[in-house]
Amino acid sequence: MKHVQSEDVTTDCDEGCTQVILKDDEGNLEVAKLAELCGREGILDPNKASVNITESEDVIVGPVTQFYAPVTIYQNVNGEINGTEKNEVNKKLPEPITESSLTIVNEDTPKLINKDKSKKIKHLIIIIAAVIISIIIVAVTIAMILKKSKHPNYKPPTDLDDQFLLYKADWGGKAATDDIPINKKPVQYVIISHTVSPMCNNVQACSSRVRNIQSQHQNGPFPDIGYNFLVGNDGHAYEGRGWNHKNFHMYDSVAICEIGDFTTDIFTNVMIESTKRLIDLGITLNKISTHYKLIGQNQTTTSESPGSNVYKVIKTWPHFYAGRVSS
Repeated sequence: MKHVQSEDVTTDCDEGCTQVILKDDEGNLEVAKLAELCGREGILDPNKASVNITESEDVIVGPVTQFYAPVTIYQNVNGEINGTEKNEVNKKLPEPITESSLTIVNEDTPKLINKDKSKKIKHLIIIIAAVIISIIIVAVTIAMILKKSKHPNYKPPTDLDDQFLLYKADWGGKAATDDIPINKKPVQYVIISHTVSPMCNNVQACSSRVRNIQSQHQNGPFPDIGYNFLVGNDGHAYEGRGWNHKNFHMYDSVAICEIGDFTTDIFTNVMIESTKRLIDLGITLNKISTHYKLIGQNQTTTSESPGSNVYKVIKTWPHFYAGRVSS
């Protein structure tokens, strides 16, 4: 078998021809043109031939096509450019990119979006916190108002000394815990009773006494202090249930309670005048009938109220009624 081997042998060859040196198994050399060798059968078998190249550069084995100018390749059908296929190819090509079709993405855009979200979350937190704080403030304010109405050391304003009738707000009273029936007007009876407690001689002491009585009644079975009015030894009348609501004695009456224990205490002239003044005010306001009957609590039930020292005084008043009255 002959091997193809490149050797440094100088031979004469036409320009463009390719020569090879053949060396057989015995070492004999033969110079031949490649074109001639390709025509010889059995000389070169592409599937079995081997090429040994030594001391050579830029060697290419096999066919090579080189173009040295710009090349345009068309698809030809019978020598003509297929216009239909050309159009279809053009349709498949993407539209040219123009500046107007570009969407410019700023690298800072995600950061700005995150900042916006962060601001919204912060605003939401601030709003929620403000609402919670507002609710707390309102709750504390209401609690303080309620506490003030129950405050045992409540001090009425000093200008109340010149005011005869002190209302609930003046002496720090609490609201009724339930509805109280309405009295008919004008009422036909005025009932006098006493508190069976120490007397009081100024607005602060009397206000404290009235608040204590209200708490006792509301802690019991009653929605409010049981009397319509109370009278202290300070020359003031104190509103309880007022003119329009039934007292806890009986319908069709106004209950006036003297602050003190008049089984032993003296019914002073100050309290006497204040009681008469309160009755006259009720008549003027058409809350008490001009033909009213004045009675003691002991005439409606078994009781020592209003105490012997009060009872012996009211018995001398013009509208006193001596009979029993059913409650």
